[in-house]
Amino acid sequence: MNLSLMKSNSGRDFFTVNAVQTIKNSEDVTLSKVTRAKKKFEIVGKCPLCGHSVIEGQKGFGCSNWKKG
Repeated sequence: MNLSLMKSNSGRDFFTVNAVQTIKNSEDVTLSKVTRAKKKFEIVGKCPLCGHSVIEGQKGFGCSNWKKG
């Protein structure tokens, strides 16, 4: 820690320097790991155009093969 900074600055500056030093010296802590589960869609039938599954999504119904055209 820089002693000249502690002597010449106010208590608030000392607190800031001390807090930064504490943070730099501390270890990383993971409180809880976030994982994202893949959504499962309910199959409600077959697509009349391509024969793939029709699924119920968040905003409505659609073909599960919509990305391929």
